[in-house]
Amino acid sequence: MKTSWKDQFEPGSQVYFCYGRLSNRMMLLRYGCALEHNKYEHVYMKMAYFKPLKSSTWMITKLQECRMSRFMRFKLKRMEMNSSFLNYFKGLSFSIKKHNPRDLAFPTDIDLEIRGLERMIDHLEKFLESFKISPEENKKTLMDPKSSYYDYFAAVYRLERQRVVKFHLKAYEVLLEILNRVSEGVDVVEA
Repeated sequence: MKTSWKDQFEPGSQVYFCYGRLSNRMMLLRYGCALEHNKYEHVYMKMAYFKPLKSSTWMITKLQECRMSRFMRFKLKRMEMNSSFLNYFKGLSFSIKKHNPRDLAFPTDIDLEIRGLERMIDHLEKFLESFKISPEENKKTLMDPKSSYYDYFAAVYRLERQRVVKFHLKAYEVLLEILNRVSEGVDVVEA
């Protein structure tokens, strides 16, 4: 906390402190606490993209010529969808023979959008399953009065990460349902 000699506090008065726009990870590192429903929480998804592209030697050669990293990192924010994350999964379904490169950046091919969403949903489900402690167990830890300080804030941190991923999973499932209905001929407004 930073104060100056000009700051005057009455004895017994309440002092307010603003942590800033920090994710729970940074809150734990700097202050030793984490906030439930932190609107600045996010999850980084690190994807090894050479592995899924192993069948496309042309693409791997081009990526190596550009000296790109073997990994891509995507930031999934608490309440904001990441279009680059979707484009990554669309790219895994992309075929130069069937699609136009413009299809990767713009939603022009509904089948490519659906395949990309299906792959992304599958990946997010597997990622959620990879947590060693379930959201229910984390919630129990939060309600347990015997939980230590360390256990409590660790549970908050894990639970918030799971909530971010669940938000994205549900949002993409809704989007997939809408696209499936549109591909069956239902009007966009009705879908």
